[in-house]
Amino acid sequence: FFFSSRRRHTRYWRDWSSDVCSSDLAALALTLKKLRAADRLESEIRALLASYTEQTQEKVIGFLREHRMLDSARAANALVERRSGRSAVGRTKLRSELEARGATPQLIESVLPSESDDAARLWELLTSKFEPEAPRAKAGRFLLARGFDEDLVDSALDRYLIGGGDGS
Repeated sequence: FFFSSRRRHTRYWRDWSSDVCSSDLAALALTLKKLRAADRLESEIRALLASYTEQTQEKVIGFLREHRMLDSARAANALVERRSGRSAVGRTKLRSELEARGATPQLIESVLPSESDDAARLWELLTSKFEPEAPRAKAGRFLLARGFDEDLVDSALDRYLIGGGDGS
């Protein structure tokens, strides 16, 4: 396994043209190191390579795209998937996280879950984190801090908490 993995990465280095300068290779190595940990948006890679020339940035990004190592849509979808289940967040918080990472408005709209998906994510989080006897105020603050819509939170709390949960 190790040998085949190593050979695959060596192939990428061979694809890199022989007429590149050492700063191009340094930029590529830095970028590959970051991509090894997780998928990144193109804007994050550009910010990482800000100290390099525009030509070097374009070479590295072109190389990464050509070898399908850089895909902003895949990175955005991975973020949305990571932020589900017990670590779920609402559309508002997902939007702000994607904007902070430099995603385009079109990309954000394409990967954000629908309102009905948001309600399902909220319900899954509510039922996994809280018992039906939990104080309403505590559960509500938690869900609102996670970026869920206030009306959605109120309706979910009314359905889930015993007796409407008056906060006691």
